[in-house]
Amino acid sequence: MQKRAPGSLHVIALLTIILASYSYGIDYPDTIYVPVTFYDFHSDRSNPEFEARHFGKLRTGMVASTLGPDDKPVLGPTPYMNYFIKYWFRPWETAAKSDFTIPDYSPKAGFEEGFYGGENWKQEYQQTITYNGIKTVNYDTAFKNIVIHDSLPFRHIGNGVYEYSNAAFFPLDNRGFGNEWNHEKGNSGQSLNVDHNYSFTMELHYKFIKTPGMIFSFSGDDDVWVFLDKQLKIDLGGIHEEQLQSFSLDNISGLQNGKSYELDFFYAERHSAESHIKITTNIIFSQSNLRIYKKPGTPNTGGNNALRGSDTIPVNSAVTYYGHVFDSLGVWQPQFDKLITWSVDNQESATISNESGESVTVTLLQQNTAVTLTGTFKDPTNPTIPESRVQIVIYPRQAAVPKAYTLKLYGKDGPPDQNGNTPLGESVTVTAGTQLPVWGHLFDSSGTWLRDFDQYIKWRFLDNSQGNSLDKTTGAQTTATLTKSGSTIVLVATFNDQQTLSRQPSEARLLINVQPDAPKRLEIIEDSVPKKLTGDDRFIETVFGRNSTTKKVYAVLRDKYDNFVGLADNTSWRSENQFAFVVSPISGKFTVISRATGSNGDSAYIVASYGQLVDSLKVVNEGVASIVAIPNKFNPDTPIPSLIPGTHIALHSLYIPANNEPKTGTIILIETPNVLTPAVSGGNTYAKVVIYDAVGNIVRSDLQPKTGTNSRIYGLVWDGKNMNGRDVASGTYLVDVYAKMVNGKTFNEKTKVGVTRTE
Repeated sequence: MQKRAPGSLHVIALLTIILASYSYGIDYPDTIYVPVTFYDFHSDRSNPEFEARHFGKLRTGMVASTLGPDDKPVLGPTPYMNYFIKYWFRPWETAAKSDFTIPDYSPKAGFEEGFYGGENWKQEYQQTITYNGIKTVNYDTAFKNIVIHDSLPFRHIGNGVYEYSNAAFFPLDNRGFGNEWNHEKGNSGQSLNVDHNYSFTMELHYKFIKTPGMIFSFSGDDDVWVFLDKQLKIDLGGIHEEQLQSFSLDNISGLQNGKSYELDFFYAERHSAESHIKITTNIIFSQSNLRIYKKPGTPNTGGNNALRGSDTIPVNSAVTYYGHVFDSLGVWQPQFDKLITWSVDNQESATISNESGESVTVTLLQQNTAVTLTGTFKDPTNPTIPESRVQIVIYPRQAAVPKAYTLKLYGKDGPPDQNGNTPLGESVTVTAGTQLPVWGHLFDSSGTWLRDFDQYIKWRFLDNSQGNSLDKTTGAQTTATLTKSGSTIVLVATFNDQQTLSRQPSEARLLINVQPDAPKRLEIIEDSVPKKLTGDDRFIETVFGRNSTTKKVYAVLRDKYDNFVGLADNTSWRSENQFAFVVSPISGKFTVISRATGSNGDSAYIVASYGQLVDSLKVVNEGVASIVAIPNKFNPDTPIPSLIPGTHIALHSLYIPANNEPKTGTIILIETPNVLTPAVSGGNTYAKVVIYDAVGNIVRSDLQPKTGTNSRIYGLVWDGKNMNGRDVASGTYLVDVYAKMVNGKTFNEKTKVGVTRTE
């Protein structure tokens, strides 16, 4: 755990995403570690509210709308298997110890009891549960937990927005109680890796100062409750699949910019087998705030305000600047000022009196050259926190620096600030496919519209622009075509005065939230969360292992731009070969594929229908690992036979050579237990094939197997020539095939091939 020391800078600062024409020049650290607390519970059925039988779905009202007096959730108006939530986020030693009562639910499972095969899974996941009240037992360990202090690494994804995303959120693996029994560990048909530590909760508490444009978004499972200023803002209770909710602080009544608030986040992972979490927010910011001042004494009082990006001083005159460190609540931390380090970018144009300390004296040496003064600070209380940095540009006074013009963005054509044409806010929300026109207008310090300068405005996307475009990059207006949802696009407008080059540049930004369009395509995927929010998961075939009996798959909707819309709740499912595989349920956002009783190993297509939208998935049984050459021995000058020798089976029924492959020689057929993974995503190179002679010399290493008539059969033709195109001698050769299968396992088989030539 990153412990908070007195006076440390663990209080996280914030990013204000605003349409601004200046900034403090702050660098965003790539990663911010946010402290969290985990509570690990047993998952072996001994806890009545974790890894228990249940009816899975989203539930609201499980907790009250206001936090309790110790900033923990309290029982709400409609509980569901959380009657003892009072122990979910508290240490057992100080809360549940010596409490010999437990909530009584029925029906309940026995110790490490599972429900597998056929329709039995419904007894675990779609079981109606009755709460019978509180009962007394002879033990006090039902809610025993282990407290683990840790942190989550939030990554900077652009424009001051940070994100923690994990599609397999198992932070307590091999920690706490360890990877105990869970229901899916006993399920032989479970294709996911379930050797994890389930049954845990997590809490995160965060103080900040509100500024315009703050957002918070969460997606994941299971129970999640997010409180802002002790009031419930995201209510995602229940054992459920991934859910998404978000809020904007600007839309919350009563919050005031500049005031301090606290974010309280509570998370529970209560049942195997999946665990997803994704938090996206600009509330989180660098852990310290460094500013530069031109006056000594207490900052931000008596007119001693921070410099905003630049300053002008006379040449050959020594001017002193003062650095001050603040926490995110705006509290000055003077004990850290002496740790500030100073530098200038051009030592020929300026000198500094010292390289560290609370102040620095700068002397400009050249009349026509500006320099950049940089102050940096490293928090000594936590070495994992990236350093803070602030910069100002210092201009010679002879080259006066005109103030930047004000740049504003509008959503309508026509004169600005007339007839209802008001500036856009900090953000807008549009549907994928929308063509969003935006106009930019410049104003001088008196507010006068500088119409003739608008034509020189430059437009660009800050990042995350793949799939989106601008029709113009210069001019008073541009139209953004936005097709990729699931991320926030930042449109940036800038202006540089070409008549007065020393004028500071102007900039305005607009956050564009893109929502998916109407559903246009149905797609079967292997998880409740798609691998690609925009695109195609390319889940077209699944292979049942010898010990596999079931596999759960999901149906999702995508729009015409392939954006993920959501799970398809009313999908109809059927198997085209019920003698091989069956499905249950036949309606809903997911189904469970099971190998049919007496299945003869055939394949089947599973078809999902959602209105007029249809998708299918090929299901096959795991095969054997083998490699064979036909014919063997072979004469390189003899045409490849049409039938497998000694049979009436056409060789082309297994593998059809490509047009550019030799017509003589031998076909090397490769059968794999599972589908091979291309060496390059989307490519057709599946394996490394090396042919050796009898003494171990490499004869060929450039042959590439191609897919055959079955998804697990691959083939290639060898015409008996070496890498240089020369005939090899008669003799015995070793063919070695190495590849990776989609289940992560290695395929490596060898076979001997005889070559005989006509003398």
